[in-house]
Amino acid sequence: MSWTTTYTLDGGGVRVRTAFLRTTQRDVPWRKVTGVQFLEGPLDRILGLSTVRVEAYGTAGTTLVLTALSDGAAVQGMVERRMVEQASLATWLGDD
Repeated sequence: MSWTTTYTLDGGGVRVRTAFLRTTQRDVPWRKVTGVQFLEGPLDRILGLSTVRVEAYGTAGTTLVLTALSDGAAVQGMVERRMVEQASLATWLGDD
């Protein structure tokens, strides 16, 4: 029996999939992402790991927490770039 968590950032949005006895998956499309936060405590620094929180509007204030990342700053940067792209697209389409 194993526990696996997979994080995916693709054209559709951010996905967190966890498998242990049963599989759960949470998806947030880019258009719903409202913020991103990089977290790194003292123990994280020692282990070379970090956490990224992706905030989104929708069902019960959705927050995806991506833990044990080896390069959380890069993940944060990717999410921020997509947020800017999405905002530019919404402005261009007149959706703001």
